[in-house]
Amino acid sequence: MKEQLDLFAWADSRPKAQVIDLLPALCRKAAFEVIYQIPAPKDGGKILRLERTAA
Repeated sequence: MKEQLDLFAWADSRPKAQVIDLLPALCRKAAFEVIYQIPAPKDGGKILRLERTAA
């Protein structure tokens, strides 16, 4: 089995690479919604298609 690559080391070696960690932002958003009891959209919200773009 090959050794697993380190994502951050790989990203740092690429020119103009940016690694964005969304987990802290998602946790803050979830906590904010629970604390302030923000209601969910009645229509279930919109589903957005995520697409990969070149940096």
